[in-house]
Amino acid sequence: MRLPLTVVLDLPYPALGLLIAASHERSAGHDVVTFEMLHDRFESQIRSSSAAPVQLGGVSIGMLKCPRSVVFAVSLLHNYAADLAY
Repeated sequence: MRLPLTVVLDLPYPALGLLIAASHERSAGHDVVTFEMLHDRFESQIRSSSAAPVQLGGVSIGMLKCPRSVVFAVSLLHNYAADLAY
């Protein structure tokens, strides 16, 4: 299922990171994932972006580290909101 761009742009950074991680897991053939799988994928992307930083206007940009507890809390909030929507 594709989310409308307006919904994606309104997601907080940790939720967007988990959404991208879920997309990567699905591309890897994993239709069912756990939070740990998504968090590991998210952390791996952060490490990769730090290893090969991109510069934009002379400033290095990349993914920001986010505490596991914050990522977990965001995942719970979005699961709860999704349950309410159905």
